[in-house]
Amino acid sequence: MFDPNVLPKRTNKDKSMDVVQTSAVNFYENVSAKEVEDFYHNMLKTAGEKHPMLGLNSKLVKEDGKLVEKVWKSGGMYGSAIDRVIENLQKAIPYAEIRNKPKHSGS
Repeated sequence: MFDPNVLPKRTNKDKSMDVVQTSAVNFYENVSAKEVEDFYHNMLKTAGEKHPMLGLNSKLVKEDGKLVEKVWKSGGMYGSAIDRVIENLQKAIPYAEIRNKPKHSGS
């Protein structure tokens, strides 16, 4: 799982090194920390004030010189496995306990 001969640190905290390029994580491929920061900063600017959380269920890769976010979802990255999870959750619905949300009293 973790080969110290390939990337010796899981998270490189050395300020003189690029944390994305020198850490053993698989959320990024062929990108630098600056590219990651700029990519998500630009997404936040266009997303508006009530933006969703970004970059939590994806992998940012550079393909043909262009940054592409591969999202983990049905029809996306890990799609067939996620489809199986969805299928099993749907099968479990009839057995799930349903609770009403408590009403908030405005005193």
